[in-house]
Amino acid sequence: MALGLPLLLLTLPLWILPAILTAPFWLPILLGLLPFLAGAILAALAKGLLDLLKFGLGAILGWLFAPIILGAWHLAYHYCY
Repeated sequence: MALGLPLLLLTLPLWILPAILTAPFWLPILLGLLPFLAGAILAALAKGLLDLLKFGLGAILGWLFAPIILGAWHLAYHYCY
């Protein structure tokens, strides 16, 4: 692992030059795929926001109903035993 960065820097011309020289071939493909990538990113953000909303709703419902459920359990425990 110690040789990773020096080796990368030594071989830089070997992998950066072909990437630059072949850019006219792969750049249009990459640019054509960008809308799909943006769509995937927006979908992930929307799903994350939906999950956050569900988590918040669950927390609010838990906060509202916990006293009822715990109180009923408490009463049942003390009156049945």
